[in-house]
Amino acid sequence: MKKSKLLLILGAFLIFLLNCLVFFGMSEYVEESQTFLNQVMLYLTVIIIVGSGIIAFIGYKDLSKFTLKQKITAHVIFSMHMLGLALFVGTIWFVNR
Repeated sequence: MKKSKLLLILGAFLIFLLNCLVFFGMSEYVEESQTFLNQVMLYLTVIIIVGSGIIAFIGYKDLSKFTLKQKITAHVIFSMHMLGLALFVGTIWFVNR
């Protein structure tokens, strides 16, 4: 049980990183070619990025059965994820103003 929660936090962080790369890679293309499908895919990546934060929080809720090393790892990964998510959403918010 405890390893699956740690893997959930790590998996959500990897999904976050991968989708950020996809978002920033395709944002210039979508700006040039603004078809409906391209915009849907761009906003879908934003939804997946925000959803990865929710998934990480679900895995992070109960760390009582973890060892100290696993708790530290979970805290570091979760903190990096939330900081990255805040920077991403803040950047998108600032650019769209």
